[in-house]
Amino acid sequence: MCDAPRELKAILYRRSDRPRLHLEVSRFRKQLFADQLGWVLKTDDGLELDEFDTELTEYCALLENGQLKGCFRAIRCDRPYLVRDAFPGIAPEDAFPSDVKAWEISRFGLHPDKSGLAISLYAAMFDFAERRGARALPALVDLRHERWLHRLGIQTRRYGEPQPVGHDVRGRMLFGVAGEIPIHEQRRRLGMLFAVPRTLLEVTDETSLDGLDRVSA
Repeated sequence: MCDAPRELKAILYRRSDRPRLHLEVSRFRKQLFADQLGWVLKTDDGLELDEFDTELTEYCALLENGQLKGCFRAIRCDRPYLVRDAFPGIAPEDAFPSDVKAWEISRFGLHPDKSGLAISLYAAMFDFAERRGARALPALVDLRHERWLHRLGIQTRRYGEPQPVGHDVRGRMLFGVAGEIPIHEQRRRLGMLFAVPRTLLEVTDETSLDGLDRVSA
């Protein structure tokens, strides 16, 4: 008996566009990053939100057969963003971009049982970068994540050396490195790498332009 076909969909949105979905994503973030990974984060009423979750912040929700399985957050770098403003000592100040062509990616994660969807979430991320005309995607990542990107064939550029960024709820030291995925110089490679995953993924951009600043290519 054949399995039912899998439907993968990525929804790009702002919280005002999809308030119910945003609540689900915020709950998912709390369960994944705070409860399962043990990050020390601000949570309230079962939700994980911080000062970088604003009306201008953009999000991606990855759905498998209608069920939320992954997400990421994107902040344009001419605005306050996490790695630069919450971890200012992790790299020289002049290393951080502050232009409209750079978008920080944070809160990137998948349901623990769905690690096989990582390539789909990355495909959604690079689709987002293409839609926004991004030249670079800054982020704060751990060294294992950085190595995984390199094995996948994705080039990264560090802003500084790995640094301690705090402790988890068990008291274990956490290390991270600030850097970026440069887009323009590897656009062709990224296109080839994610060509097949993007054919299996429906991406819907539901971000509203009403009264909000948008700069794209």
